[in-house]
Amino acid sequence: MKKIVGRLIYFVLILSIVFLIKSTGFYYNDYSNNNALSIQSGDVNMDGNINSPDYILVRKFIMRITTLSNAQTKIADMNLDNKVSSQDYVLIRKAIITGVGSTPTPKPKTTATPKPTARPTVAPTIEPTVAPTIKPTVAPTATAKPIATPTPKLTATPKPTIAPTIKPTAKPTATPKPTVKPTPKPTNTPKPTNTPKPKSDYVITDDPKMPPSSFTSGGNYALVQSYSSSTFKYKIYRRNNSLGNQGYYATIWVKDPYKQVKSAYTIKGGSFISSQGWAMLNEASKKYGYGNKGMIGVNGSFYWDNTPELPVVIKDGIVYNNTKSRHSYGAVAMTSDGYFKYFDYNTKAATYQSYGVKDNFAGGWWKTSGWTYENGTIDHRTIVGQVDKNNFVIYCGSNERINNAQKDLHDYFGATLAFNLDGGGSSRMYYKNSRMSQVTAIFAAPSNPNKSVSDMLYFAEQ
Repeated sequence: MKKIVGRLIYFVLILSIVFLIKSTGFYYNDYSNNNALSIQSGDVNMDGNINSPDYILVRKFIMRITTLSNAQTKIADMNLDNKVSSQDYVLIRKAIITGVGSTPTPKPKTTATPKPTARPTVAPTIEPTVAPTIKPTVAPTATAKPIATPTPKLTATPKPTIAPTIKPTAKPTATPKPTVKPTPKPTNTPKPTNTPKPKSDYVITDDPKMPPSSFTSGGNYALVQSYSSSTFKYKIYRRNNSLGNQGYYATIWVKDPYKQVKSAYTIKGGSFISSQGWAMLNEASKKYGYGNKGMIGVNGSFYWDNTPELPVVIKDGIVYNNTKSRHSYGAVAMTSDGYFKYFDYNTKAATYQSYGVKDNFAGGWWKTSGWTYENGTIDHRTIVGQVDKNNFVIYCGSNERINNAQKDLHDYFGATLAFNLDGGGSSRMYYKNSRMSQVTAIFAAPSNPNKSVSDMLYFAEQ
C-alpha cells in the first residue's frame, strides 16, 4: 500500500514539474521578446543612456550632417509624430537636464526566473526528500490539474510548493543573473546631468535667461541691454573674454528664424556698395517697417571690392554671380527649416535654392564639435552660434581667438554650432528697441570704428 501511495505521489510530482517547466518557459520567452524591444526612447546611439551624444546625433541629423537608421529614427521620435524634428531634439535635451536616462527592462516579468531550475535533472534529487513534505499539499493539486491548463491563476499554485525543494540546489543561484545585468546601467544615469554639453546651468527655452554664475562671475560683467516682445527677445551682456579683453555677448530668441534672420546690404546700379553697418540696418528698418520694432545686427561677410567673397551671392532670394571673388571662403546661410547651414565655396545657386536660402554670408571656421581653447591669431571677432531652432548667441568684441570665442558660446550658452564672420576692423554690433527710430552701436572695433562693410546679418521683430 505504501508503495502505491509513494508512486502516486511521485507521478503527481513529475506532472507538476513538467507543467511548471512549460509555464515558466512561456514567461521566459515573453521576457526575452520584451527585453529585445526595451531600448529607451531618446537613446539614439543605443548605448543604454540618454546623454549628450544622443542629442548631438539628432542635431546633426536635422542639419543633414549625418543619417539615422530606421531603428534610430523611431527611437529619436520622442513626440511620436513619425518624424525627427527640433521638437524631438528639445525633448531629448530636457530628458538629459532633468536627469532622465536609460531604464532597465521591466521587472514584473523577471519573476519567472526559475527558468533554469525547471529541468528533468531535478527529479532524482526530489524523489526521496519531497515525498514526506508534499503529501498533505499535493493531493489538492491532483484534483485541480484538469482546470490548471485553461486558467493562468492555477499555474501559481505549484510554484510555492516546489520552490522550497529547489532552493538547496546550486542552479537557482544563477537565476538572478537576468535581473542583475541591466541594473548597473541606471547607476550611470546621473552622469548626463553632471556633464551636460553646456558646462553650466544655462538653458534657453522661449526667453533668453540670465547666464550661469560661471559667466556672471567673470570680470567686468554687466547686463547692458534687453528687449522683449511676443516674437523677438534679446539680452546683451558685457564681460571680459578668455584673454581678459572686453567683449559683448548677445542671447537672442526669435519666433520664426527663417523670416526673422536676414541680411542688410546696399546695391546701386546692380553692384554692391560697402557702407556703414548702422546705415544698412537703418535702411532695412525703413524698407521692412521696423521703425517701432526691435533689431540686433552684426557685420557679415568677408568681402573684396565691396562684394561678399563668394562666386554666388544671394540677397533677398536674388542670385548675383560674382566674378571678383579671390578667396575660397565657404558660406553660411539660414535654410527653410530654421537652421544655419555651411556651404562649400563652389556651391551652385540651384543647391542654395533647394534649401530655400534667401541670404548667404561669406564666413568660415564652422564648428559643431571639438570645442577647445587653441592658439591662433588674436584680433577683434564676430562669432555667431545657434543653440536650437529659435535661440541664438553672438560674440562681438576685442582681441580674441576664434576657437576661444566659439568654445565660450558652447560652454556658457549651449551653442551646438558656431561660425566666424568678418573680423578685425569690421567687427561691430548694433541694436534698437521699440522706442528708438535708429540703431545704436554697442561695439565697434576700436582699430577702425568707421569702417564700411559689405553686408550685415541681423535679427528683427516681426
